[in-house]
Amino acid sequence: MNSFGLGLLILIWRIFRSIEGAAGDKCPPPPTVEFAKSFAKSYKVGTIVKYECVEGYKRKSGEARNIQCRLNEKGFAQWTTAACTVDPTLRLPPEPEQLTRTEDGSGSLDSPPTTLQPHRKDFCGVIKVPKHSRALWANYTVGQQLQYQCMDGYQARPPISKMSTCQYSGGTIVWSKLSPWCTNDTTSFVEDTTSVKEVITPERGTSNVSDLKDVGSRPSYDTSFATASAVFAIAVASTVVI
Repeated sequence: MNSFGLGLLILIWRIFRSIEGAAGDKCPPPPTVEFAKSFAKSYKVGTIVKYECVEGYKRKSGEARNIQCRLNEKGFAQWTTAACTVDPTLRLPPEPEQLTRTEDGSGSLDSPPTTLQPHRKDFCGVIKVPKHSRALWANYTVGQQLQYQCMDGYQARPPISKMSTCQYSGGTIVWSKLSPWCTNDTTSFVEDTTSVKEVITPERGTSNVSDLKDVGSRPSYDTSFATASAVFAIAVASTVVI
C-alpha cells in the first residue's frame, strides 16, 4: 500500500472516530448528592453546552444554540464561539449585567470565570458562553470528571469520594460511584444528644413520678401491715408461755 492509500485510511479512521465519539460517547446525567453541588475544572473534547441570551438580547442570526469543546487546526481543545445581540424589538437598551460562566451541580453556569488556562489537547478550560448569555446545561463525554462539594452550612463525613468520572463499564457508559455524605453538624448533634438523654437514667431530684416507674425491680411493701403482724405474733407467744 502506497503512502497516499495509507493517509486516506488514516483520514477515514479519524472521521469515523469523531463521528463515533459525537454519537456514542455521551454520558448519562451525572449523579446528584443531597446538600452538595458539582463542578468541573476542565471539560473533555466533545462536551456540548446549551446557552440562552439574557433578557434584552437575542441569538445572532445563523449562530448555533450551543457551544462545543472541539480541537482546533493546531490540535488543541477550545470552545466554539457564538454571539448575542441587542434585541431590536426593544424600545430601550437592556441594563448591563454581570455574567457568570462556571458550572454548578444544577447545570447552570454561575461561578466567576477563572484565569486564563494553558492549551490542552483533550480538555477545554472554563466554559466560555457568549457575552450577554447564560449556560443552561451541559452534555458530557466519556473521560469527564466532576468534583462534588458540600453546600454552605454542610460538611462532608467519611467515607468520602468527592470525584465521579464518566467511563465505560461492562459495555455501557456510567459515572463512577462516589460516597460523599453532606450533613449539618448542628442538627445532627442536637438529635443525637436528645436520643442519649432518653436512654440514660433520669436525673436525680426529679419530681415526676412517671419518670421513675421503671427504675429498679424490687416490689414495695406496706409497712403498717408488717407492724401489725409482728404485734399479733408476740401476743400469741405470750399466751402460750402463760
